[in-house]
Amino acid sequence: MKVDPSAAHAYIDTRNYVSICQQALKQLPRILEIGVQPKDYDPKYATPDEVKIVKEAIFLFMKATIAQ
Repeated sequence: MKVDPSAAHAYIDTRNYVSICQQALKQLPRILEIGVQPKDYDPKYATPDEVKIVKEAIFLFMKATIAQ
C-alpha cells in the first residue's frame, strides 16, 4: 500500500483544525486563535458533527474579527 503524502498532510491538518475549533468553542475568548482554515482542510476526514463545529467556529471567528 502506497502512502499519499498530500492526503496524509490533509488528514493531519484537518484533524488538528477540528481540534482547535472544538477547544475554541469551549472557551470562546480563544475564538480568534482558530485563524483561517488550512488550505488542505478536507471535510472527508471529519465527522458530520465535526464539520458543523468547524463551520460554527469559523462563523464566530468572522463575527469576532468584524467586531474588533
